[in-house]
Amino acid sequence: MNKEWIFSLDQINEVASDLALLLGEGSKIFLTGDMAAGKTTFTKALVLALGSNNEVTSPTYSLVNEYEMDKAPYIIRHLDLYRINRIEETLDFGIEDYLFDNSICIIEWPEIIEEIAPENVFRLNLSVLANNQRKLVFL
Repeated sequence: MNKEWIFSLDQINEVASDLALLLGEGSKIFLTGDMAAGKTTFTKALVLALGSNNEVTSPTYSLVNEYEMDKAPYIIRHLDLYRINRIEETLDFGIEDYLFDNSICIIEWPEIIEEIAPENVFRLNLSVLANNQRKLVFL
């Protein structure tokens, strides 16, 4: 499925809501984009759209943050692999458990785990355009 959204930051919740309609239990999202493209900001909007009122923070140092959903029996996991240098590091903290469970996982900087990605992963790329616009491409 190729889909593209171009939006300003004040429209980010609408885009996240559109994407949330495509997701369900066990969905895995690989979110790529340049540094400061807005990956964590988009993740905040997506977690809200998926039905969690938890405060979303960057997992750059913790590697994994978990958010409870208000009405679903599963959780949302937000991973940031920016500081990871080797795939073995991800295996050490149990990345395979996250990739193949029933949680929704949103993974920033997922390139290092591409070789162990589930078949049905959602691949998204976020980029910055002129006039503070963003482009989200569903690859």
